[in-house]
Amino acid sequence: MAASFLFQLVSKRYTKGSIIITSNKSYVEWGSVFGDEFAAAAVIDRLLHYSTTVNIRGESYRLKDKKRAGVFSTPPSQADLLNVLTGEFQTVDLLRTHLGWGI
Repeated sequence: MAASFLFQLVSKRYTKGSIIITSNKSYVEWGSVFGDEFAAAAVIDRLLHYSTTVNIRGESYRLKDKKRAGVFSTPPSQADLLNVLTGEFQTVDLLRTHLGWGI
């Protein structure tokens, strides 16, 4: 469904105006994100035809600012995120305490 809406939007803007899209996913992952490999490929095809891709690596400014403000000391590890997803932490307070987040 989301891929269909994005495809319609991109198709209407194709060659008529600019589109800026930001994503933390690579183009290869778009098919799994939208659940439709063909629609994702069509969207990417139109987006990349007249485009410039800027790939920015590194820590985001948002995370840097939160660290600087002392909201949390380190970003959560993969193990911490897995514990959250598997339900080991039942409350937000326990999670915040475990991760050292002041949010």
